[in-house]
Amino acid sequence: MKTKIFAVLLISIMIDSCATPTFLPDYSDIDVHPFGSYISIRFINGAEVNGELISIDKKSLIIRTFPDMNDMIVTTKCVVVLLSDIHNFILTYANPIYYSWSIPAYAVAALTNGWAAIITLPVGLLVTTSVTSTGDNTFSYYDTNLPISQIAKFARFPNGLPESVTINQIK
Repeated sequence: MKTKIFAVLLISIMIDSCATPTFLPDYSDIDVHPFGSYISIRFINGAEVNGELISIDKKSLIIRTFPDMNDMIVTTKCVVVLLSDIHNFILTYANPIYYSWSIPAYAVAALTNGWAAIITLPVGLLVTTSVTSTGDNTFSYYDTNLPISQIAKFARFPNGLPESVTINQIK
């Protein structure tokens, strides 16, 4: 009887591990986010600018910068960046997922394997470390894997800034 209960429990755990992760956004919710993605740009001269991607056209893009924590003035402003001045960029369209808790949790679980921990601990640490390191960049694009000409879909105004809206009106 105990063997049957254990087998049912083991099979249910295996089936549950095949399920889609609950942290993935619902497909119907991806396109209803009212703001643009976060973009960090490094210029050819070494300077950087970070903020919300408002719009992009053939020659420039508009970024709404966020207040600097060191500034006493808490204001945002929009800046126009020429595409020819950009050295590289990182675009993040959703909050990253952090799996760092899994490394010590798996290490503790592997130690309960007794002598088998000699094998399972290093393998598990290797796997959980690699998953953790890739999880931080799950929802990010770099200039190496997404050309700047294709980031318009991540902007607040993907078809360009409407004629009725000025940069000063964006909040």
